[in-house]
Amino acid sequence: MRFLVDEVSKEEMTIIIATHRLDELETLSDQILVMKDGTMKETFQLHSLQEDYQKWQVVYQESMPEALKADVHILNQTGRVYSLLFEGEQEEGKAKIEATEPLLYEALPLSLEDIFVAKLGGEQIAE
Repeated sequence: MRFLVDEVSKEEMTIIIATHRLDELETLSDQILVMKDGTMKETFQLHSLQEDYQKWQVVYQESMPEALKADVHILNQTGRVYSLLFEGEQEEGKAKIEATEPLLYEALPLSLEDIFVAKLGGEQIAE
């Protein structure tokens, strides 16, 4: 696959790759079109993902406050530890988290798979 990409980049051509391997797309692509049930659902410019989405790990004394659940996609939950995906600016997501007074929070690296699961109907974690 890398050989194909190297050759195509010399010619400044566009190629279309159909795959379920999102980890490969992150290293090969600059723009991604996502289809579901034969319909284009989303278009992503990979360079702008860091501006448009943020992933956070947050730990609460008990459970995540209900007020925050409306603003996030819960990617994972293990006990009181949540992995959350916010759409919007990083400072906005950080302010919303801080307002809920968690025990601990930190920004995590964002992957294309995180966005795919959140935007296209991957299983959302519920309590």
